[in-house]
Amino acid sequence: MGKANDGEDMTGNMIKRLATLCVLLAVLATTPGAYAGALGADVNADVDAFGHGQMDMGGLLAFSQKNTVYALPMYNLPPGDHARYWDNMVEQYGSAQIDFVAVWLKGNNQPATFANLVAALDGRGLGGRIKVMPFDDNPASWTALWNSEHGDGYGYKVPFDVADPAHWAFVWDKNLKAFFQNVPDSHRYKIQGRPVYMIWSGAPAFLSNLSGNGSKLLDYVRRQCRSTFGFNPYIIVSGDWVKNDPSSAAPGVVDAVYPWFTPVPGPVYSTWNVSARGGITLGACIPQFRISNDADPNSLTWIVDPKHGQTLADGLDGTVGASSAATFIEGFDDYWENTTLWRARNLDQDGRALGYAQTYYDYPNQRINLVRRHSNNAFPVNLKEEAEGCDSFSGALALPGRPDFYRNGPIAIEDTTDRYGGYDVCHGQAGETLQWQEVPLEGTLHLLVRVATASTGGKMHFVIDGVKHRPVNVPKTGGAQTWATVDAGAYTFACDSYHTVALVSDTPGISVNWWQTRTAALADGLYRIVARQGEAAPDAGFSGQKWRLRALGGGRYAIHTVNQDGAAPAQWTITPRPDGFCSLLTVGTRAGTPTLAGTDARRREWSFIPTR
Repeated sequence: MGKANDGEDMTGNMIKRLATLCVLLAVLATTPGAYAGALGADVNADVDAFGHGQMDMGGLLAFSQKNTVYALPMYNLPPGDHARYWDNMVEQYGSAQIDFVAVWLKGNNQPATFANLVAALDGRGLGGRIKVMPFDDNPASWTALWNSEHGDGYGYKVPFDVADPAHWAFVWDKNLKAFFQNVPDSHRYKIQGRPVYMIWSGAPAFLSNLSGNGSKLLDYVRRQCRSTFGFNPYIIVSGDWVKNDPSSAAPGVVDAVYPWFTPVPGPVYSTWNVSARGGITLGACIPQFRISNDADPNSLTWIVDPKHGQTLADGLDGTVGASSAATFIEGFDDYWENTTLWRARNLDQDGRALGYAQTYYDYPNQRINLVRRHSNNAFPVNLKEEAEGCDSFSGALALPGRPDFYRNGPIAIEDTTDRYGGYDVCHGQAGETLQWQEVPLEGTLHLLVRVATASTGGKMHFVIDGVKHRPVNVPKTGGAQTWATVDAGAYTFACDSYHTVALVSDTPGISVNWWQTRTAALADGLYRIVARQGEAAPDAGFSGQKWRLRALGGGRYAIHTVNQDGAAPAQWTITPRPDGFCSLLTVGTRAGTPTLAGTDARRREWSFIPTR
């Protein structure tokens, strides 16, 4: 949500992004805390404060007839199917490689909202990687809901009186408590090991008597979290909260202050900001901004041009690039203010093409790709592209009686029974082509395709950057929902490079769920070993450590230091898994074993970067 904010001074130095080459060895991911460069986005609940759906396509189309919504989602969500909504959004969160989502609290929070989000994360196998935090839209959850229950409508007619403890039920009982009841501790986003709670505004237009009482309210929230759930929350407030309540600046009241963008024309205009407090730097940025209600006078002036994605790229360079502990992107699905990151439709309901002038996207996955490019895993070696989410398609036919299922246009898409659920592109035609743009690929990678077919003699091939590659045999799997993974072979890509990838069916009758990358075997040589949370060091530890990797056969490798003391090597087993990851298990513990302080080296994600 757009808002002027009194942030703290901008700090930090630009960090150099490590372009990973060769292999990322990922084992069952440990619970990530808030490490430097954590990247997240705020997201809306699928229902409003009164339980009404607000994200289905019918409602979005009705809204857009009266308001300017530039980029509607690709996914044609049917009304009332909340589990499907969260499953589709979670798949996109995973594709963007974000570390957390900040769910807006609007009051009267529906337990099913949080339960469906958690279930979707677990169902997609992402519950261990993407965490969830509450972002309290307190003008809605406190002020508007209080006014509604006191006969003044759901709005801001009477500011919320922070000084009255009787009002605090709108902060806790009717709001925050439901989040922590329905989001397990293992799924909560944390900073310094503490679950995060963030409050959006301290503006007098929404809150009265904040000065001297804001700190009391925050103390109440802490006491409730401790007594009810047994933890001390990490509380983040807006800059105007501290400005309007100096008592909240006392030690132990507020843990951090977040910045926000300022779409107001003038000297304070900013599309991104960082703030530092208590040793923590936070960042915030936007991809675009324009109030969708044309009757609002601010819609004529509060405008942030996306500039073909450059606005988002600049914002992430300035926040993630400033070593922010966490960067908040507004907002993955905020169609009200046109700040969306989601996969955007490029065909309208009549099948007409939608270009940049209509959507402010160059292609459907553009903003997801930009976010991934600034994430901690910009070049995932287990990158997965869902068939139904391709940027463009040709040569396909829609299923009879099911036009525009999942997305607009003549393409056959259905529910899949394959692992992790979702959808597949079915009844493939000879020559049917699915294409993706700006795909991050580097090093030597195998391309795996998840297929199902009742026919024999199937073939398909990849076209990468306009070059047609060898055909791949697709065996009969046993049926249209009997799935198998086909290895299309190894392909070599330049370091830090992006590609246009097309998957073409040469024969009819093949269904495709996804294609995914997997690393080829590591070659003997010298490497730096970098984990997602920092660089590995030998037991004595110093920066710039080099390691020698030597294949022993049978998936075993010797890894030892080369510029410390020549210690005997440790032995490791590297085993590829079906999902494209590899397990890295120690065979024996020796001096010189790669370690990282405070972690279990048996369960980590590693990049091996060739060096000399």
